Amino acid sequence: MVVLMMMMSSRLFVRSCSRSVGFRFLSRLSLSTPRTQLFFSSSTPSSSSLFTPLLLSSRFWPALKQPLSLDLPSSRRFCSTSEIEDAIVKNDKNTEKTEQKVEPAQERVTGPAVSHEFQAHTRKILDIVARSLYTDKEVFIRELISNSSDALEKLRHLTLTGTSIEDPHLPSEIRITTDKIKNTLTIQDYGIGMTEEELINNLGTIARSGSEEFIKKLGESGNAAQAGEIIGQFGVGFYSIFMVTNNVEVFTRSAIQGSKGYVWTSDGSGKYSIAEAEGVARGTKVILHLKEDAAEFSHQQKVDAIIKKYSNFVSFDIFLDGDKVNTIKALWTLPKDKITEEEHKAFYQFISHSHNDALYRLHYSIDSPLALTALFYVPSAHVEKYGMGRMEPGVNIYSRKVLIQARAKGILPDWLRFVKGVVDSPDIPLNLSREHLQDTPLIKRINTILTKRLLKFFC
Repeated sequence: MVVLMMMMSSRLFVRSCSRSVGFRFLSRLSLSTPRTQLFFSSSTPSSSSLFTPLLLSSRFWPALKQPLSLDLPSSRRFCSTSEIEDAIVKNDKNTEKTEQKVEPAQERVTGPAVSHEFQAHTRKILDIVARSLYTDKEVFIRELISNSSDALEKLRHLTLTGTSIEDPHLPSEIRITTDKIKNTLTIQDYGIGMTEEELINNLGTIARSGSEEFIKKLGESGNAAQAGEIIGQFGVGFYSIFMVTNNVEVFTRSAIQGSKGYVWTSDGSGKYSIAEAEGVARGTKVILHLKEDAAEFSHQQKVDAIIKKYSNFVSFDIFLDGDKVNTIKALWTLPKDKITEEEHKAFYQFISHSHNDALYRLHYSIDSPLALTALFYVPSAHVEKYGMGRMEPGVNIYSRKVLIQARAKGILPDWLRFVKGVVDSPDIPLNLSREHLQDTPLIKRINTILTKRLLKFFC
């Protein structure tokens, strides 16, 4: 048995086995002195000195993501610093093999930057979007991920037509990178990308939705039913970035073979520029240079929480600093007989922020007065009966698997606030920021339909 003693307040956990010593650092250590003293003892102490001191430089204490194992003979009772250093190097190499890594930037601007101006009315709209339209700044991450998801969905439709595309080996995924030192946030997809003309039309014109145009074309070709995964509607979501950024760079290359790469830059003041660039992968890469008061969005933990809150159920994998974030499936979109009990349990605990199991569940879909799917759970316990205050509504509203409103009021009557779950509809009336439902007679009608269905289920 290995005994570990730290002479400082930092927390360290040890895993041991018969012939090896393993360390896993669960959090980055904060060392107040350059050296830390550790003591090891063998499983069979002798009459000699029980503990052997080992002085380690603080450079040996990274936040290790793999166990650090040292294979020692059974007669050995201590390990040298060189053995630990070699194990750390080996650990780092193993980590590199197993982690999803965001490729380092390859982009290089090669052409002259051509300046453009937003039109006068567009500049006014831009100011409204950046200052007044959205309630929460964090929504910009939801909007950019939705754009990336749409770009990947458009690429999927393009490949179904048999069209040859650039870089067909690239994965259909979204990669997000945080950088606290540079105060940047980068969101990249390997989707359909944009040509120079599409950059001008889609990013140079506010309230012109490229996704809306795509859906329109599908409808004209008789394939409107295939547009169910497209999220964008109003053409303003991208400009929410100017709530948090001083400058944005958008590197993009169209999936059409032979397309050039471009970079679109703007500070949101009314102008933007476009230049040719080399080393640009298919798709779109958005680099946000954050304002000082928006530095929190360069922190991995903050961004992780926002992704799980709003965009956990998008149709494509999201990797944040190399780790997959969206691991829970959107169960309400799956056939009832294809969902396992384990999946229901994980989903319920995710949306309810609970460690308990649900007593009952109801999976329900309607086509009129609008297309809508609901997945409701009845908890096994609730906090009100323990005197912990009045609960908030437990149902979240989604549109095309993207969160619109958490704990939505009005979708169910208040006396059903104990019910947890989701309601998703591509047709539900939303305000321009997609943060709230519009107060229309249709919402009251949905309330009535869902309430009646729940009462029928309870009876």
